[in-house]
Amino acid sequence: MTSVWEALENHQRDHPGNLAHTVLRTLVDHPQEDSGQLAARVSSLCGRTIQAEAFRKQVSRARRLFAELLIAETARTLDDATPLKVEEELIDIGVMKYVQPFLPADWRSSGKLIEVD
Repeated sequence: MTSVWEALENHQRDHPGNLAHTVLRTLVDHPQEDSGQLAARVSSLCGRTIQAEAFRKQVSRARRLFAELLIAETARTLDDATPLKVEEELIDIGVMKYVQPFLPADWRSSGKLIEVD
């Protein structure tokens, strides 16, 4: 999973204005705080004001990207990765429930794995 966090950090660095890594890392590191407190932390880290609503939107986008990166990384580690094999691996490692909401409806039948830009 470390490489997924690194990929998220790289994505943020390569896409100015994107705070995917910062918001998820802050959320993970301070789970007891509300979105207003977390937004203040992120504001301090990035040097610009982030409102709670904008923070929540960034978190939503970051979760989707994290899920896509996790699926792509899982596929990369498998021989002959198919949607079924990736899904089985995601279940085995206990993360399927987190990525399931981000899978397209035709995930199993399409034969295509998620591609991350």
